[in-house]
Order: sequence, then C-alpha cells, then structure tokens
Amino acid sequence: MLRDAPNFQALWGDLIVEELVRCGVDHFVVCPGSRSTPLAQAIARNPNAHATLWLDERGAAFHALGMGRAIAWAHAVVTTSGTAVANLLPAVVEASLDGVPLLLLTADRPPELREVGANQSIRQTNILSEHVRWSCDLPAPDTSMPARALLSTIDHAVHCAVDGHDGPVHLNCPFREPLAPTIEPWDAAWLDDVESWVTAAEPLHEICSGDSIDTLHDEDLAERVRSAERGLLVCGRIAYQTDADAVMELAERLGWPLWADIRSGLRLGCDVAGSLAHVDRILAAEGAPRPDMVLQF
Repeated sequence: MLRDAPNFQALWGDLIVEELVRCGVDHFVVCPGSRSTPLAQAIARNPNAHATLWLDERGAAFHALGMGRAIAWAHAVVTTSGTAVANLLPAVVEASLDGVPLLLLTADRPPELREVGANQSIRQTNILSEHVRWSCDLPAPDTSMPARALLSTIDHAVHCAVDGHDGPVHLNCPFREPLAPTIEPWDAAWLDDVESWVTAAEPLHEICSGDSIDTLHDEDLAERVRSAERGLLVCGRIAYQTDADAVMELAERLGWPLWADIRSGLRLGCDVAGSLAHVDRILAAEGAPRPDMVLQF
C-alpha cells in the first residue's frame, strides 16, 4: 500500500497513520478541511484505521477525550489549519488535568506560507504548549528527513501520551501542495531505509519507561538482549555511582561496546574493555556495522 502512494505528500500521511495504527492508535476523529487532506486520505486508505467524522473541532476533541476515558488509550483528532486548532483547547485542558491520553494531529501551512498573510494561517505550533505532555512541529514532507526519523517521532509521541503520566500530545503537520491524491512521481528509494518496517506489522520502536516495565516485558527484553548480534550500550547522565557500576557490570557481562557521555562518569577511568570514544564518527564511517539493538541508560 505504501509504495502505491500517489505522491509524496500522500506517502508522508500514510506513514504517520500507519505507525499510529501499529502503536495502537487506530481510531481517528476527523474534522473537515483542505490542508489535512493527506491525513484524511491516509486514514481512508488504511484498512486498520477507523474514522469518525465530526463537523466541529471542539466537539471532535471532546469525543476523542470521552473515548480515551472509556478505554484508557489515546485516540487521535485530525484538524485542518488555522482557527480550527484553537477550538481544541477546552478538551486539551481537561485531558491534561485528568490525565487522559489524547493525540492531536493538526495540519498546517508549510514554513514558507507562515507569517505572510496566507488564509487560515496562524501561529499554531505552540498554541497548546501549556497543556500538552509533548509537542512537535514536524517538517513539511521532504526526502531530506529520513523515513526512520519520521516514524521514530510518531513512536515517541504515542509514548508521551500513554507513558504513565498520560495526557494530550500535539503533532503539528505542515503539508505542501498537492494536497489531493493527484499523481506525482516520488523517489521510492526513500523507503529503502525502513524496508523491514514496510513488510512488517509492528511499530518501528517500542518505547518502555523503566517504571512501566512489568515481568512480561522483563522476560521479553532479556530474550531480545540474548538474541542481539551487534548490541550497543549508550549511557547518558547518571546521578549515582551504584547505577554507573551496574552499567559497567552489564557491559562486561554482555561484551557489548559502551558509548558513554561525559556526564555519565564512565568516560574517564572506565575499566570496561569495550568503552568507545567518538562513536558518532565510527558509525558514520563507510561500511561501519550497524547495531541491531541499542540499550540506552
């Protein structure tokens, strides 16, 4: 289905919707509008996406909020650009105060049409920022952004909505013409980097917080670690020496290379044999092996 997209705008919308569905966000409350056409079309094309049409954005957001209360999972609202986005605020405030997961997909003008008097163009990137758990102004569809980066952003957005500190998340989605599914050639090689994702049914990343991992996740994670052939440990800031010692012990047991940030306390004087410096240059080198699993602390 993805490789059959009529144009690149449509493909971009297809990836957003498909990854949301794979993350469990499979119900979309869709409001009318032109700028959101790539998202609406993607929902209509996706056999696993379910849509409810709603004429006004304020009611649509409260409808999705109600479904979130009933099922305790995020549902998505899709709006066009401009003042349509402002109508989401009442439901967003309620979702934030009550800890109800909610995903807001707001279409927008691309950067070149902002601040120039374009119809239905307002400063909507931070319009909900005081009341959402996380927000992101996606770039307008462009092959310079890897497909993997777009999918990872969607995964992170869903995680922020349902990570135990549940609440609303805002994804602002600029689109250029053509908004309609008119036929325009696009470079199919853009999807090569995520070919295994295209042919699979799972999201690109499953993100788990440490305090949300239960026994089942522990066993599954341990099996994934055991089966990894090219694992990499990445260590950021660590507050306590006992935690730093635990990371070093894990690195030694696994025999995986360790890439430590200077704030981790593991960069200098680290006794782990596989401790790496300048790993960004190593991974960027031609023919460098790619890790098949990364554990980040």
